[in-house]
Amino acid sequence: MAIVAEDTQGSSVPESEVAGSHKSAASHEKKPSLKPPMIKDLIRIGSQFIGYREYASRTEEKLAEANKRADALAHQLEHSEAAREKAELAASEARAEADDAKAKAASVEELQKRLKDAESALDEQKTAQAAREQGIIKRLKSQSRPQTNQDFDLENAVNDPLLDALSLGVPWARNS
Repeated sequence: MAIVAEDTQGSSVPESEVAGSHKSAASHEKKPSLKPPMIKDLIRIGSQFIGYREYASRTEEKLAEANKRADALAHQLEHSEAAREKAELAASEARAEADDAKAKAASVEELQKRLKDAESALDEQKTAQAAREQGIIKRLKSQSRPQTNQDFDLENAVNDPLLDALSLGVPWARNS
């Protein structure tokens, strides 16, 4: 194995050539050491390695923090999704209840309308019956009764002889 030295221009030259050309000068000068440039390179490489190792360590820490934040955000997202689903369910239930209430209100309104119509029809019937009764009373009062000189109280029909006489023909209306 040949020992190689580096000259000042950066080219590699075998040591035998360097030693032969500089033999006369080597006796007067100090011999250049091969160790300092290699040590400097090794120190530089070691420093770079330490720097990269520290950088990798910081990067790992940052990655761990980012993973923790990502986990926390994922957890919050799960809670948000659960809350959203719960809110949607509550909203759909509220809509259903509102629809039921509207239907009930519509049915109540319909029932109130039908009741009002029935009441007005009953009032009309009562009015018509009262008008018929007044017509009958008027005719009865206006007719002459030669066989009796008695006045009949048609307004207060309790124990009225005219009504008793009229009801004799009807079997269910007799007071026997």
